[in-house]
Amino acid sequence: MKKRLFAILLALCLLAQLLPFTASAVRLDWPHPSSHCVCGGGISNHKAMNGHTTYEGVYFTKDGKENTSGNDISKMNVIRSEADLMEIHHNAANNKGKTFYYYLANDVTLTKRIYVWEGCTFVICLHGHTLTCNVPDAQSAFLVMNNARLVFTDCQFSGDRGLITGDSCAAVSVAEAATFELYGVSICMTSSETDGIRDVYNDPVCGVYNCGTFNMYGGCYYQKSSDYPTDRPVISNIRNTKYGPGVINRGTFNMYDGIISGNERNGVMSTITRSDDTINLYGGTITGNTGAGIAATHWPMPSIATSDYYTNVNLYGGTISENTGAGIDAAYGRVTMAQQSSAIPVEIKNNKGGAISLTRDGSTANLGTGRITGNSGGKGAVALSAGSLTLTGDVKITGNTGANLYLASGKTVTLDKLGSAAEIGLTTESTAVPVVFAEANGTNYASRFTPDSAGYSIGYNAAQQLQLQTMTYPVTYAPGANGTGDSKTVNKEHDKALELEGALFTRLGYTQVGWSKHDGGEMDYSLNAIYEQNEALTLYPVWEERSDYTVHIVNQDGSKVMDYENVKWTDEIWNLLTPRPTRENDERLQALLIGNKRVMGGDTYGTFATGGEDSLTFVAFWSGVFIDYSTISVGDSQWTGFRSEGTEHFFNKDQIVQINTAHPEELSYFEYAVGDQFYSNSLAADDVLFSRGHDHFTYTGAFNTASLNLEEGKPYVIYAQLGTKLLARYGVVCTEKIIIDKTAPAITGAKNGEVFCGEGDKTLTVTDLYLDTVTVNGVAVTPNEQGQITLTDARTPQTVVATDKAGNSTTLTVTVHASHSYKWQTENGQYWGECEFCGNKVEKTNVPTLTITAPDAVCRTQDFEFSFLLPEGCTDPAYRYEFSFSGDGEPIAPVDGLCTGTIPAASYIAGENGFRFIASATTAEGYRFSVSKNITLREHSGGTATCTEQAVCDHCGQPYGALKAHSFTAENAQKTYLKTAATCTEKAVYYKSCAVCGASSKGTDDEATFVSGKPLGHDWGAWTPDVEGTHKRVCAHDAGHVETADCTYGDWNTNRYSHWKTCTVCGGETERLNHSDPDCDHFCDTCGIKMTEHDFTGELPITALLYREANCLSPALYYKSCKICMLSSKGTDSEATFASGDKNPNRHAEDPGDWQLDADSHWRFYTCCHLEVDRGAHQGGTADCLAPALCEVCFHSYGELGPHHFVNQLNEFRLKSAATCTSPAVYYQSCSTCHAQGTGTFENGEPLGHDWGAWTSNGDGTHSRVCKRDASHTEGGDCSGGTATCTEKAVCTTCGGAYGETDPEHHANGCTPEWKTTETEHEQSYSLCGKVLVARAAHTFGEWTVTQAPTPRENGEQERTCAICAYKQTQTIPATGEVYHLITASAGVGGSISPAGEIAVREGASQTFTFTPDSRYAVADVTVDGVSVGAVQTYTFENVDRAHTIAVSFVKLRTFVDVPEGSYYEEAVDWAESNGITNGTDATHFSPDELCTRAQAVTFLWRKAGSPAPKSDVMPFTDVPAGSYYYDAVLWAVENGITLGTSATTFSPNETCTRAHIVTFLWRFEQCPAAGGENPFSDVSSRAYYADAVLWAVERGITNGTSETTFGPDESATRAQIVTFLWRGRK
Repeated sequence: MKKRLFAILLALCLLAQLLPFTASAVRLDWPHPSSHCVCGGGISNHKAMNGHTTYEGVYFTKDGKENTSGNDISKMNVIRSEADLMEIHHNAANNKGKTFYYYLANDVTLTKRIYVWEGCTFVICLHGHTLTCNVPDAQSAFLVMNNARLVFTDCQFSGDRGLITGDSCAAVSVAEAATFELYGVSICMTSSETDGIRDVYNDPVCGVYNCGTFNMYGGCYYQKSSDYPTDRPVISNIRNTKYGPGVINRGTFNMYDGIISGNERNGVMSTITRSDDTINLYGGTITGNTGAGIAATHWPMPSIATSDYYTNVNLYGGTISENTGAGIDAAYGRVTMAQQSSAIPVEIKNNKGGAISLTRDGSTANLGTGRITGNSGGKGAVALSAGSLTLTGDVKITGNTGANLYLASGKTVTLDKLGSAAEIGLTTESTAVPVVFAEANGTNYASRFTPDSAGYSIGYNAAQQLQLQTMTYPVTYAPGANGTGDSKTVNKEHDKALELEGALFTRLGYTQVGWSKHDGGEMDYSLNAIYEQNEALTLYPVWEERSDYTVHIVNQDGSKVMDYENVKWTDEIWNLLTPRPTRENDERLQALLIGNKRVMGGDTYGTFATGGEDSLTFVAFWSGVFIDYSTISVGDSQWTGFRSEGTEHFFNKDQIVQINTAHPEELSYFEYAVGDQFYSNSLAADDVLFSRGHDHFTYTGAFNTASLNLEEGKPYVIYAQLGTKLLARYGVVCTEKIIIDKTAPAITGAKNGEVFCGEGDKTLTVTDLYLDTVTVNGVAVTPNEQGQITLTDARTPQTVVATDKAGNSTTLTVTVHASHSYKWQTENGQYWGECEFCGNKVEKTNVPTLTITAPDAVCRTQDFEFSFLLPEGCTDPAYRYEFSFSGDGEPIAPVDGLCTGTIPAASYIAGENGFRFIASATTAEGYRFSVSKNITLREHSGGTATCTEQAVCDHCGQPYGALKAHSFTAENAQKTYLKTAATCTEKAVYYKSCAVCGASSKGTDDEATFVSGKPLGHDWGAWTPDVEGTHKRVCAHDAGHVETADCTYGDWNTNRYSHWKTCTVCGGETERLNHSDPDCDHFCDTCGIKMTEHDFTGELPITALLYREANCLSPALYYKSCKICMLSSKGTDSEATFASGDKNPNRHAEDPGDWQLDADSHWRFYTCCHLEVDRGAHQGGTADCLAPALCEVCFHSYGELGPHHFVNQLNEFRLKSAATCTSPAVYYQSCSTCHAQGTGTFENGEPLGHDWGAWTSNGDGTHSRVCKRDASHTEGGDCSGGTATCTEKAVCTTCGGAYGETDPEHHANGCTPEWKTTETEHEQSYSLCGKVLVARAAHTFGEWTVTQAPTPRENGEQERTCAICAYKQTQTIPATGEVYHLITASAGVGGSISPAGEIAVREGASQTFTFTPDSRYAVADVTVDGVSVGAVQTYTFENVDRAHTIAVSFVKLRTFVDVPEGSYYEEAVDWAESNGITNGTDATHFSPDELCTRAQAVTFLWRKAGSPAPKSDVMPFTDVPAGSYYYDAVLWAVENGITLGTSATTFSPNETCTRAHIVTFLWRFEQCPAAGGENPFSDVSSRAYYADAVLWAVERGITNGTSETTFGPDESATRAQIVTFLWRGRK
């Protein structure tokens, strides 16, 4: 057996010598170590794996325990089970500061956490096996504690690689001062869930949770499959419904190689920390993760909502690709990209959420050499929404889907030594182009940037800032040969529509109607058209003869009916109205008037535009159909049109009547009347109601039915008659029957509040002509034919409500009882009662006797038993007991008249000393009576207790109370009472016992002990080895007594494989450690023994040892290396190479040779391997009629000759036919290559054109002419032009001949409409042709107008005018027969005189005049016939016998004593007071020099506007209290944009109003009008908010400033200045 074990061990050692060590594919300047594990050999101190500068091996040795089984492999550090792992765990706990090396011999499942203790190092080789970690309770499988180090590695060159999997919370957790290193091992944590719901205790959260330092290396040499480098470490497949990043980092994560992929929530994620954390990417790949590749977003924690710390993400090499989110989500990130070697480039590519996203103000990115390409999603590949971005070096951000570099509005980048190879695509959020996105920084960087969208370019502005700018194209407007005006050029932005100009140029007799690309050409664009092409353009005007008159048709109220534009002078007005306009209800237009002229058939625009007006307005008269749709409203009821029948409508009070019609302004009369019946039609109603014999009234507005004196309860119908003007159409509308009923129903048979007791049902009678409903207590009932209802028995009042159809109601409440309800009384053992409803009485009767049998007292734990006999004739016995009264008690059933029962002691209330027992019953009349007995509750008493028995109560015989206490005073040193036996150093201890019953005091509240006897003393054994470095001895009496001491060691002991030391006291050995050569110098680093020589036979096909790459002739050649230290043999005496791998058919040793070809194709061969390549058909080139095509690949001719290329080429020898009057010359085409004549032809030049003779009339309405070049060419046409009149035909403007017929509708000069009138009739016709315009009809006269008033002695005269023909009729007014004299009355400014003007006063009569001064004015003087009569208030002329004059003057009163006469603000203050803007600071003072507050200023302005009510009642300002005098004014000012307050929530009403404030308030009040002119004030900046307001105020004369050059905007404004500004700014 020992030989067999030795053979296995020897084989392992040989294997350790044979297997080569590996190195990384590329060596870099930064730490990038790789290591390989060999199971066997030995070292004592494995150096730190990060920071290596040479290749190193990792060996395994024993665990340090004494090896008592020689070379038994089971004692080596082999892990076969969870128990082996737990043994490591426990051994390390007692050997902190040591290094432990282990390897897996088979697959192992771990269910308990392994701690890497402080100061310890665990190096575990998975040896191609799987470690399944199923540690429950949200724990990681391995916890690396502070100052500890954990290394996972694998030694397999082929076959299965080491794998850590399972459903633990994480594979490894790393403490803040701990280190974890990963070499060639996959961590693939998977969830154990089956229902899709995450188990927070058992489902994994991440692969590695790092709070310290995590170094991830590539492991062994690069053994790659087609998709996956399986020898690299992979942290993936954390399948979890909510969480699942590959690495959660709170410390420093260094990734040198490997892959992080397939994780369900980000590849690497930072969580919230109390300090910054760091992620360094030197190589490897982060790919295919759900979410971001690196999420520097700080995973939220419940106790920390946000973080003030950031993740430093440094990209020095490696790839981040194919993640579903961003490559790097840098919300809490500070990203640096600085590729350090072309061998390991930095690439962020093909991520679905962009490459780098900066979304917080603190996030930053400094992007140098590296490539960002192929990314999609997000706002851009690199999205700067917040934070800052610096670009440097040869950074490349191109080829991404959407935006490459996206800049939010207002964001710019910093350029720092941007390399010449940098390439950046650019997109900005801002729409205001040009957009500055970077400073030039002294270098021309424009070529490094490319706009992402067409139509933009990169350039510089005047400040040498880089900007994204829009391309523009010039659009030029030229007047052309016929136009007048200056040319104009504007620029059109790329892809932005440009609205072309309207008419820019003029031409006599023409109107510009559009634009053409050619001078004199057809219209290509209309005026103000939209031009969208991205190219330069020159435009010329397109002209059209003018025809732009306008006809407006309006209603009688001025509202628009129709506008007709582009009307010609000769257009007939009625022909324009086709189709004839209509309005609501298909009402047609019937007539048009302009002034007092009616438009007749044939009337044209020119008929009425006698002044050459550009537009005319005609008033429409309609058919009047709207009358039939008029409505009458009575209260809430409304009716439309006329009706001959209808239903009744009831009202319980007078109603408002309103008659509405669509167009009241078109009515000539509008009347209403009331009838008591319907009529068969409107004519019948008109004949009866609107005749002189019936009252009817003119409708002037809504009226009350009370004015109609309608008889109450009688039905009436209200009618309205309406008639239109001019066309005299009329109609009648009416209501249905309305009844005013103000009388409520009557209820008889009872009085309100009456009570009926013992009388049975009660009958009531309800009467009303229009009764509608009757209810009893809200329930509807139906009276019988006599109007009667019956109320049945009820114990409560019943309310009867009767309501008629008009809504009048009457309420009656009565109470009906079937039996009496007694109110009982008792006295002296007797009871009697009286009915509370009707007073019926029960006479006095003795109360029955009821006796209670029960004890007077009971103990508190004793039940109470009772009995009582029910008196004869009584019923409903019951009992109760009370500590305080409650209820009528519990009913009890008597047995043979005896009632018995028990009250349990559990019912007694604690703390009470007794209760009252009550028994009750009911007499035959219903009287309820009761008797009671007081019961005492007592405590137990009597008897004597011992420590074993309770006392017994003397009253009830029950035991009660507590036992008497033990007396623990006895000391008996017996085994029964032993507590602790004697030891080496202590005496025995015993419990004391009860002196009465002998009970032990152990465990009681009075527990007591005593000591007895002597200690035993120590008995030490021999020294034996203890933990490493110590020995111990044990006491024979008590193994817990141990004595320890440090071992004393001599020199190293060695053998071929290991070294150790031996203690001189106990003979114990230190751990035998294998020799170790981690620095590959072939000597043991601990004991110095030489271990090995260089062995340059290693064949390791890695890039570092490459001699020549594989090609089509041979495989790749590599230098051989030392199997131990991996030193290359290159340059040594043992330099040698070896071939590895296959030939590479895609890499050739030599270039292809010359082209080979045939008629159809070409090809060539590689000269090294004669492989044919590039075979293809000839292509490209163009054959013509002289030579075949030339192949653009091999440059040899191929194919046939091409066809001729016939073109229009002028040649006198190719003339086919000469030019004629109508046709140009025709030539044959010729070949442009060989000049051969073709069969095709083309025209050249212009036809000669006709040489026409004069036009001659053909006498039939046509004319013709003949060509002088060819008499067979003739031309004819219809005569046109000229204007036919009512007397003559039209004359053709071409040939001069008359043609057509006369036009009765177009009248010749001198043929004008004229009226023929008599005193009673008129008729209108044309003077020459006699056409009748207005048929003979009676005059339509208006009212009489007095043209000369009659005098007492002379007749007067009056006249009236016909509305149609203006004929005037005069009439004499007889003389009055009396003499009148005129008194002329006049008043000055400040008041009035009454009566005023010329007053005719009968001779001998008197006339009084009254003088009324205006507010703040008084009578100054009154003059009669020029003579003053003083400041009187009235004046009377008595016995007038001649004409007189009377005049009154007024003087202004001064309200305010502090407003000096002649002051600049006097008139303004008077105006403000008169208009209610201010009443001063008191009755006699205005206080002009007081400073005006903001509240006063807006109040003045509001009052100036008429104090309008604000639309809103929501006050935005907290400092404007409701009810303040300025509350509505501030609301109004905010609604009208006059002020926005001093902040979003304050108005500052008591702040002083400045001069800038008040002019701004006034300017905004006037809707912010534009102001011109120069700014005269040096203290008014053009950027100030009040600049435009000040210019406007100066322009309006409101202010001239405080001097010629200053305005004083910040000076406080006085009350005088404020009202002066308001007064000057009044409209």
